[in-house]
Amino acid sequence: MNKFVSSIKVYFARKILIILLLGFASGMPLALTASVLKVWLLENGIDIKTIGLFALVGLPYTFKFAWAPLIDNLKIPVLHKLGRRRSWLIVTQFGLMFCLVGLGYYGTIGDLGYVSFYAVLTAFFSASQDIVIDAYRVESLREDEQGAGAGIYIYGYRVAMLISGAGSLFLAEIMDWGFVYLVMSGIVALTSLVTIIAKEPLIKIRERKDETFFDWLKKSIIEPFADFIKKDYWLVILLFIVFYKFCDAFAGNLTSTFLRDIGFEKSQIAMVFKTFGLVATLIGVLVGGLIVKSISLIKALWIGAILQAISNLIFVLQASIGANIKYLFLTVSVENLTSGIGTSIFLAYLATLCNKKYTATQYALLTSFAVVGRTFLASSAGYFVAILGWERFFIFTTFMAIPSLIFLCWMTRCLNCKKVKLKIENS
Repeated sequence: MNKFVSSIKVYFARKILIILLLGFASGMPLALTASVLKVWLLENGIDIKTIGLFALVGLPYTFKFAWAPLIDNLKIPVLHKLGRRRSWLIVTQFGLMFCLVGLGYYGTIGDLGYVSFYAVLTAFFSASQDIVIDAYRVESLREDEQGAGAGIYIYGYRVAMLISGAGSLFLAEIMDWGFVYLVMSGIVALTSLVTIIAKEPLIKIRERKDETFFDWLKKSIIEPFADFIKKDYWLVILLFIVFYKFCDAFAGNLTSTFLRDIGFEKSQIAMVFKTFGLVATLIGVLVGGLIVKSISLIKALWIGAILQAISNLIFVLQASIGANIKYLFLTVSVENLTSGIGTSIFLAYLATLCNKKYTATQYALLTSFAVVGRTFLASSAGYFVAILGWERFFIFTTFMAIPSLIFLCWMTRCLNCKKVKLKIENS
């Protein structure tokens, strides 16, 4: 009982609540360049194959490790007085505000080229903000708090996606899409208030006196990556990270488009999928955090992987039934509950892989690999829908969980072998 009480109590610590607010800041931009933007494109008559390719807008999330060392090490003039993490947060948050205004303007006049440009630029600032927030979270929390930190971060993230996702769809029923993006830009600007009240993590920063460019290159870029590849089976770990949420991401790439295509109204999608789904996700996140706290992380990863794979089958029934609002509640409950569990467990796992000497760079590397499935691999989803149809498409996405299960099996076997070896050596 005491263990359960202590597990719940950690969620009310000040630093955990700051992570909640930063999770909100992190979650605001994604839907505006993903599901919401795709609905807008569909209403403007853009074909499903082109809409599917808009998953490539998320490429900055895949390559963010390339500039993470700069964010980890460079000072911003004047703003650096706020601290290493908070100064970069201010820059990325106001960059996001500017880009969303541009995205809304050019989307209104129907210039697909500029829409693509501002969508990618928005993703760039969003990915940069994520680099800083992830580093802040890992540096601010003890190892035993990482599960709770990951869970509360997703809480904030999902609430923000509710506002930017469902809120945008509701607003689009009564106003022009361009004005919707202007409103969302204003909300993003308000997130800078979180940065002001947050405390800079107490992490010692190395001195750079008399440091040459090559010294900086070695310590800022080469050493973080060299440190990571010292891990046993590091390549298997990276491949596992790529595929862990792949089946979830491939199906999720066109979820809003799917619901719109089979006959649901924007307001229905917002009401059920975006709002009711939030409750299911938050329950899933809490459950995931408690699972991490209660059992070994490797066992928790197995639970998350299996649940995510099975949950895709619920969309097969939704596709066959059609625009049935009652069944949509069940679809949303299952999909968001399992996704919340899997994501909470996954983020806790990533945090344990980081050396705090190189937090931003290493975490950016890991999360970059994690979104490969959401960008490169998921960009072809529209072509598969065109060939297979919705029902067979979602069946197909379920089998995409197989690679992650294979790598997880390998990791479990290696871990068990290591435990046996240590037991023999200590006997």
